[in-house]
Amino acid sequence: MRVVIFLLLVTGSLSFGQSAIEEKSRNKGDSYAGSVVLVDKNCIDGEYILNPKEKFLKPNEFPSIQDLVNSYSKSNYMSFIYGVLGRRYPTGKSIIEQGGGQQAVDKWLWSKETAQSVLNNLGMAVHEIGHGIDKQSPQNWYFITLDKNNSAFSFTTPGMHGKKTTSQSPMYSMERSLLLADDQNYKRPPASSSKIFTSKEFGEGPFGCDKSYAETYLSGDPNNSSFESGDQGYNSLIEEYVQYVNSLAMAYYFKDYNRASSDRHALYTWMWWNERYLRKIRNEHPDQYQYLLNNKVWLELILTLWGRAWLYLSTNIEGMQPDSKYLHQLVQEEVVLSEIQRIRDACNCNNPVELLPDQVGNANHPIHISKTSPVSCGTFPNPFISRTTLSLRLEQKQTVSLQIFNSRGVLAQTLYRGELEKGTHAFTWDGKNRDGTISGTGVYFYKIFSEFGHYEGKLIKTGT
Repeated sequence: MRVVIFLLLVTGSLSFGQSAIEEKSRNKGDSYAGSVVLVDKNCIDGEYILNPKEKFLKPNEFPSIQDLVNSYSKSNYMSFIYGVLGRRYPTGKSIIEQGGGQQAVDKWLWSKETAQSVLNNLGMAVHEIGHGIDKQSPQNWYFITLDKNNSAFSFTTPGMHGKKTTSQSPMYSMERSLLLADDQNYKRPPASSSKIFTSKEFGEGPFGCDKSYAETYLSGDPNNSSFESGDQGYNSLIEEYVQYVNSLAMAYYFKDYNRASSDRHALYTWMWWNERYLRKIRNEHPDQYQYLLNNKVWLELILTLWGRAWLYLSTNIEGMQPDSKYLHQLVQEEVVLSEIQRIRDACNCNNPVELLPDQVGNANHPIHISKTSPVSCGTFPNPFISRTTLSLRLEQKQTVSLQIFNSRGVLAQTLYRGELEKGTHAFTWDGKNRDGTISGTGVYFYKIFSEFGHYEGKLIKTGT
């Protein structure tokens, strides 16, 4: 017996108003009643874009650095670095100067052989040295940018350290690794790893894989005595967020030198994690959430980072990873975007006006997937015995991942991962797991991820 599941990927709104999976993901009473915008023209985040603290340059305003490139030699790499940063990204130069100068650069710059090799790795060096100047104990000090008056624009925020850290925090906060235990994780779950303890779902491929980031930043068990990266709290999440904005800024200011960049993708990841973290502590750790709301400097920092991120995300620097567009739409989903609106509410920004209309509310936000009737005769409805066929109809060419998970969220099989042309495509699952064994009877879920949207449906297997 087989069952045919027919799905239609379309642009625009869902035919059902909101997909079942989205409704399922919302906590009871969690919907936001007010207006939600991506960037608010009348609040701190919009103000940063309209009047940046830093000297933001458009591409036609970039000072030439070709003379510095032409005269480069390995012996003068530091003067080259200070020269190119001084002309294009003074914030990066200030970070290096504050972080130890040549000694810090030597730790993080992989190659000094040519000017291009320096430019290729300079973004990572600025990012990592930036961590060295941010202070975490007893207060958090975040250097945001060198402002137009050549002064440090920074924030000092109290508390929100992880419980296992040595900081004497006035308010400890939820471990970062518990982000993987929220109800949004299934939309882009990490690949299975011995370093990851808190995730209930696992995936692989471009639209179900966050292994490298999750292993690095969300690893570990919050219930054991060891300290792992994922045991850090909200303050460290924000510190990474600060540095990934710097990374994208570096990619932007040196894009004419063909610097390969995945920084847009990385920044989207941290913005999504930040939204999810705020949502999770609001629902599960109200004391931590209230602590943030009671500290105006935290609110101003969150909104400043949000605005500064979109200042660079609105440029035309692309990320390397194939799911950057998918992350773009995850960041903008109302279920998490409303968390930024709640922070604005706490700042008395009660008249939201969208500043970036081209980024949200149109065909780019997002392409959803809707379900149609089973097709043709000779097919059978769920449940099935040993074999099932899933048929996808795409309205445009795109990258797709189609996976089967068991009821515990463990990946059973990947049916397809890659690019598909517009049209109808059929995929059959033979009921076997990835290791070739026959799966048992029970409930399974198919999950479809594309760069524009996601969908989940249920399968019931009654035989082997």
